[in-house]
Amino acid sequence: MTVIGLFFPAFISMAVCRKLSKEIPRDGLSSVIRFGIYVLADTWLTQITLTSLLGLGQIMESALTSFTFFTKYVLIASAWAVILPVAEEMTRKYIRVSIHISSDKEKS
Repeated sequence: MTVIGLFFPAFISMAVCRKLSKEIPRDGLSSVIRFGIYVLADTWLTQITLTSLLGLGQIMESALTSFTFFTKYVLIASAWAVILPVAEEMTRKYIRVSIHISSDKEKS
């Protein structure tokens, strides 16, 4: 159950990301890196949600063997797994950053 709890939400994030961006990744390494980032982000945000909002402290890996905790964890992690790619896509779509560097030196 630990492996499912850790990796299943990242698979959801990858599926939502591919659906929103409508592109097929050509590079396997970039997919693995993105998957790893989603694993870390989903786990981190779920941990924050469980400790701050639900008041569950001292959560260890062995807690995922309890079915009730596992169910709560997977539901919260799945919600974050859908929110993260949507937020990423909205950020890419609506927020642009451009940098212009110019030099005042005359060219000789």
